[in-house]
Amino acid sequence: MADSNYWFKLDTQLVTDDDYDIVLVFADSAGNGVDISAWTFYYHCKSLDSSNSDTITVADGSMSKSNSGSGVTDTVTIPLAQAATDAMAKGKYLQEIKVVKNSKNYTIARGTIKFADKVVTIT
Repeated sequence: MADSNYWFKLDTQLVTDDDYDIVLVFADSAGNGVDISAWTFYYHCKSLDSSNSDTITVADGSMSKSNSGSGVTDTVTIPLAQAATDAMAKGKYLQEIKVVKNSKNYTIARGTIKFADKVVTIT
């Protein structure tokens, strides 16, 4: 599978200074859970502005894999911690999720993530 043929688009708007989890559940065309326990995942976020070097990288060891009830390990949770999102400057970033499966690298998701300031309401 070529990088341009990613499995799905991932566009997100996120408020800085928040925890956020990206949760992906894998199933075949019949809706049966796909066992991802042997897959290795990587998440990377980088600025679309070349003058901004802010990035977030999450390695497989920081993610959790679980069973959504299908009977197999079919869910991966990618945590974007408050400390990481708080460090990001406002703006639009490219995000990608890659997986190593059967010794082959695949980009399974690509899209943008927009970091915005937290809105505080005073009453």
